[in-house]
Amino acid sequence: MNENLIREIMEDALRMAVETGKDCVSVNMLKKDITATEELLIEAVDRLKKEGLVRIKNHETILTKKGREKAAKILARHEIIEKYFHDILKEPMCHNVAHTLEHFVSSETTRRMKELLNLKQKGKSAVDFPPGTNILNAY
Repeated sequence: MNENLIREIMEDALRMAVETGKDCVSVNMLKKDITATEELLIEAVDRLKKEGLVRIKNHETILTKKGREKAAKILARHEIIEKYFHDILKEPMCHNVAHTLEHFVSSETTRRMKELLNLKQKGKSAVDFPPGTNILNAY
């Protein structure tokens, strides 16, 4: 099995569960938005169970507290990336870009993206500062 693909599906499943507000994960839900074999989707949900990120309750696969916490971090990373590509780079497909990059962008990179977004909100641009300036400490 492709370990990286299963990890991506697991992250997508967690993000999708909190985006919908249902805290519920199912193979049928995943089939609607993820292009993968049913075998991979089942494996991803099984791994979520093994890692304690979901539990079975009344025949539904529900996020645990640990699962909701991890999902919230994934969603926050997705939202920062999407906003950065929308607001800074004016990318029309920013939502799709975020879906792809959320699996690969480091927390350091998302922190820097957030800094640039905060500068933009304050009417500043990174080019307003001399090279080497720590823009986080500029205010």
